[in-house]
Amino acid sequence: MFRIEGLPGARQFENFEEAKAWAEDNLIRPVREIARSSGNAETEVAVAAENKVHTMPNGKPLFMGCSLSAGLKGTPVFRFEEGP
Repeated sequence: MFRIEGLPGARQFENFEEAKAWAEDNLIRPVREIARSSGNAETEVAVAAENKVHTMPNGKPLFMGCSLSAGLKGTPVFRFEEGP
């Protein structure tokens, strides 16, 4: 079972790839919204994943979790309004 934490409407998944895809989709949207409200016209969001894997005493890997981070960089868009 894979549980998503830290996103609104988080769910549980039987499949890791489905869980990761859902988390990425639901992480990209708010990043774009924050960028747009901050005056950035860029829409390409970079998502990075970091898997946390522990090695058991018998040498087998144990998956502990995956952290996703997202960022967006771009040139600010300035709007000048004429005064009265």
